[in-house]
Amino acid sequence: MHLIHASELGATREATYRYDGLGRRISKTVRNPNGTTATTYYGWDGDRIVREETENQRTTVVYEPGSFVPMLRIDDTEQGQVLSAYITDVLGTPMQLVTPNGQPRWLAEPDDWAAVKNQRAVRNVTQPIRFQGQWHDEESGLYYNSHRYYDPQQGRYISQDPIGLNGGTNLYGYVTNPISMVDPLGLSGGPYGLGGGPYSQSNRISRSVEQAEDAFSTRLTILKESITKAANYMNGLVRGSLSFGRNYLDMREANTIGGDKYFHCKANCEAAQGGNGGGSAAKCISDTREWFDQHIKGNSVSSSEDDQVANHHGRNNGAANSTEDCSQICELFRPNGLPSQY
Repeated sequence: MHLIHASELGATREATYRYDGLGRRISKTVRNPNGTTATTYYGWDGDRIVREETENQRTTVVYEPGSFVPMLRIDDTEQGQVLSAYITDVLGTPMQLVTPNGQPRWLAEPDDWAAVKNQRAVRNVTQPIRFQGQWHDEESGLYYNSHRYYDPQQGRYISQDPIGLNGGTNLYGYVTNPISMVDPLGLSGGPYGLGGGPYSQSNRISRSVEQAEDAFSTRLTILKESITKAANYMNGLVRGSLSFGRNYLDMREANTIGGDKYFHCKANCEAAQGGNGGGSAAKCISDTREWFDQHIKGNSVSSSEDDQVANHHGRNNGAANSTEDCSQICELFRPNGLPSQY
């Protein structure tokens, strides 16, 4: 957007404004009557301007959580960093900017429609924040209000409300009562303070409480799910270990030649049917047993590999079929002569 402002004395200022894809102003370049130019860049946090940067200074603004009311200002200059605090009125409009020891750097008086009047500053300090969400442009005298520009002399916007009649019947109006209402986005105003409205203190507190409750509820749900998963894993781990113990005793009792692969398969199957914990127990016990048989007892590599085939068959099919009888799953490893109760 390009703007030309002419004064009564004939001097003109030209300003060029640039915006991002969300319609937020990210820079302005002003050509002064003497021919010099100055560019200012803006940084955003959502719908709030939090950074203003020129060639000689970078200013950062810290707001009250979840609001457009400024709290702190940090100026990074060539001479060093300066910290200041905002003192606002009941609407959240800055009335003073003070140093950490309470000395004023900038102060003003409240004005119904222009936000401030009779400004006084120390060492040419400028303070552009006006009503909530508004940023003063010295070159035009207008207040940038996110979606529109506000004219403080008329108490009206210079363009129609982009949301149409959803913002009210007065398409150029600011708010009906600037003493108790604000419009941080230049769309639809509402009461501020202890009354109702989207920007009221009570509703801000309510939203904060709701957000805190939602966050706590989410964390509680995650914690419950984690505890449940851990409990299920431990139950599976215990169940898997017991399955191996039971099948080992059955194998000793049956005492049937070639029965070891069947009972290994069956133990892995029953353990894996208990979930991830059971599957982990089955793999750990089986791998440890095969390593012991091969490296300590001296069993052949091929014998160990044959046992692992049975182990994998039982474990994989047990995990995939949690209700099927493992004696059926491991039927192909069942030796002749094994009693039917196994």
